[in-house]
Amino acid sequence: MNRISVVIASLLKPVDDTRMFEKLGFSLAQTNKYEINIIGFSIKKNIFHSNVRTFPVFRFNRTGFSRLLQPLKYLGLLFKVKPKVIIVNSIDLLLVTLFYSSITRTIFIYDVQENYYRNIMHNSLLPFPVKNKIAWLVRLNEYICHPFIHHYLVAEKGYLDEMPFIRKKGILLRNLYVDHFKSSAKKTKSNNKIRILYSGTIADVYGIFQTIHFIDQFHRQYPEIEMTIIGYCAHQTTLKKIRVLLADLPFIRLTGGDQLIPHEQIIEAIRNSDFGIINYELNPATINCFPTRIYEYMGNRLPVLIQPYPPWSDFCLQHDAGIEVDFDSPDYDALILEMKNKKFYSHGIPDEIFWKEDEPRLLDLFDKIYQNHLFKKTSN
Repeated sequence: MNRISVVIASLLKPVDDTRMFEKLGFSLAQTNKYEINIIGFSIKKNIFHSNVRTFPVFRFNRTGFSRLLQPLKYLGLLFKVKPKVIIVNSIDLLLVTLFYSSITRTIFIYDVQENYYRNIMHNSLLPFPVKNKIAWLVRLNEYICHPFIHHYLVAEKGYLDEMPFIRKKGILLRNLYVDHFKSSAKKTKSNNKIRILYSGTIADVYGIFQTIHFIDQFHRQYPEIEMTIIGYCAHQTTLKKIRVLLADLPFIRLTGGDQLIPHEQIIEAIRNSDFGIINYELNPATINCFPTRIYEYMGNRLPVLIQPYPPWSDFCLQHDAGIEVDFDSPDYDALILEMKNKKFYSHGIPDEIFWKEDEPRLLDLFDKIYQNHLFKKTSN
């Protein structure tokens, strides 16, 4: 079969990133119509899949000068791989992808995983004058590329409202849960301990400091409470502060921090925990998002301690997937009783949290691309 070469590229995400590899890459590769090439950040462990090649070429200080040189390395790979379709999710790679696609007539797809403008304005620790300029440069970059982008893959429904210029070309592909991992062991008992998990990106905006304070106070009243933090923290100042706090809190363990953690390892941590925790800072960059970790927790029947924000908490409570917690003034006595006695997932895991719900939209788009490619070949 004549396969179409597809590049999926990210400057900051690892080549085994769950969306690039497990969702987009795997879904397209299994059709046997496409040769998938994933370009991303370097990882320690090699990964293999039929019809998928990985190029873990990026390795640099995220705030250093070398970051500015990486798009040239990426451009060299494009000329080597010669893709017919490029899916890119990094703002740093948009202009160079525009250049390549313009001279080669490659289909250019922007996978919108973040509203970079809002993230920089509301989540960045930079001074306002600096982040304001960077945010507007980022949005200008997106506006310049927009006329030449053929399709947008949109990870959050809210982005279609926040970025109205992408609506006509936008296809919603949420970060739903896909399970490609077999558990290496059954969940073990913890000698009456209650293990709470904070997983994924570690950041102020994702409530890491309030969560640590919450667990500290909870443990003081109920020593069986423990927590694992697993994930990557991009801001060194935040990570140093976390490590100082945890030095006196042996019941909270940190895995990762300054290292990217394989998704398989995060899933294993989920499967060996008793509760997950969701406690985000609500601001214009987060209110229209739906935390991916909720899908991951629900996909593995992990109950969630979740803040009272209706778009998230109502969804969890509707499926008996968690307990709503006021993290500003928690009632620890009532909470521990509910954690020990409540029956979770009484109706099972809902189908709507799985990737198979949105995957057909991706495959339909690429079927059209594939048919158009064949038509051009036969007409030449």
